[in-house]
Amino acid sequence: MRTDLTIAEAAELTGLHPETLRRHARTGKLPGAYRLGGVYLIRREAFDALRSGVSVEKVGFPS
Repeated sequence: MRTDLTIAEAAELTGLHPETLRRHARTGKLPGAYRLGGVYLIRREAFDALRSGVSVEKVGFPS
């Protein structure tokens, strides 16, 4: 079962434009984002931590 989010899924949950999230992933400003087969994914734990205001370092992902 896949738990990581696509850019489109994260955009829908946050209300941000997908290209904004894609740009942040590309420049390293979106912790927990990685590229797999040409598609950006965001680790669910990092996404949840960012949404709740928890420091990403506390869940083990570099910022």
